[in-house]
Amino acid sequence: MIYRSEDGGWTWMPVSDGDEYGWGAPGVRAGFPIDFEVDPRDPNRIFANNYGGGNFASTDGGRTWAVASAGYTGAQVRDIAVGEGTGQVFAAARSGIFTTTDGGATWTGLNTPPAQVLEWNAVEADPANPAHVLAANNMMGVILSSNNNGEQWRIVSAHPGDMMAWSAFAFAPSNPDIVYAGISSFFSAGTFDDSRDGGGIYVSYDNGQNWTPANDALSQSANISELAVAPDNPQTVYAATGNMGLLKTTDGGQSWSNVSTRLPQNRPVLSVRVHPTDPGLVYVGLRNAGLYRSTDSGQSWTPWTIGMNPEASVSDILFDPTNPQTMYATDLMSGVYRSEDGGGTWFAINDGLRMRSVNALALTPDGQHLYAATEGEGVFRLDLNGQPPVE
Repeated sequence: MIYRSEDGGWTWMPVSDGDEYGWGAPGVRAGFPIDFEVDPRDPNRIFANNYGGGNFASTDGGRTWAVASAGYTGAQVRDIAVGEGTGQVFAAARSGIFTTTDGGATWTGLNTPPAQVLEWNAVEADPANPAHVLAANNMMGVILSSNNNGEQWRIVSAHPGDMMAWSAFAFAPSNPDIVYAGISSFFSAGTFDDSRDGGGIYVSYDNGQNWTPANDALSQSANISELAVAPDNPQTVYAATGNMGLLKTTDGGQSWSNVSTRLPQNRPVLSVRVHPTDPGLVYVGLRNAGLYRSTDSGQSWTPWTIGMNPEASVSDILFDPTNPQTMYATDLMSGVYRSEDGGGTWFAINDGLRMRSVNALALTPDGQHLYAATEGEGVFRLDLNGQPPVE
């Protein structure tokens, strides 16, 4: 809420015409304002920036606000997804969830009820239905589903518990009606704790509308970083965890096994991907231990970091949808890397990337436009064909 005084600070009155959450542009959770500037020529013209990132302007003394940022309004972006066949981009961040259809030139806030909260953790677009999107945050602690590109939302899950939040989604490539979701723990708003127990894995068999546990005694306290489903079998799932290494199930979550005994120990697993056409090829990224590859579905592992820092914290791994020999990976310290030989060798692609701490990557379906979600400077786009995306 914004307050205004007209008597030198002796008395104050609320001036924002926002909803119960306070102030901000329509569809945007502006968060906590941290600074104001008033136009010396017009006391009703005010500029404000907020804790989550972004700038806002008012021309009526703070009663109504409009986005005044070029591009995205949230600095800390935790996840990003691109709609299959559409190129529409969804970004989940501390200050809300946003979408763009013009390659990021303009963004639209999607924080409409019941999604008017901060601290978004995950977003995933349905590969079979680009209008269907799942998203999660840790303020409400629920999963939200939209069937119209985020214009309207409804809650489809319960809160996972105190200091817990839904942290990852994975649609089964061979049957997108089957979706898995993971739960992580956190110790402050938006800050996840690798070492604590989490809440395990859940599964939906109706495209994310209803959820049931997919755990055994091992996985029920797993602290989930990311999930990956095998391309040929929706029952085979890998779970990257902060407290248990890498877990695997081949029966849809009825039983899990640890397949990280040959990986560096006591290193949180941040990311996992299965090759889109060869289910035996699995890649994992660890915190401060680099990238590893398995050619036998997780039974053995080989370091796969030539050209990359062997102690990288690999937060995401991505295959080019048009050529899986082309891969991308992120290091939380040194930016984005590309490989053209299935990860055998890597080279940095950081020109123009001011913030090298990258949380997540997303590619357009044609493999031509790469988006990077960063931990402090919003979203960056790399046009791999040298041309901006066509709306």
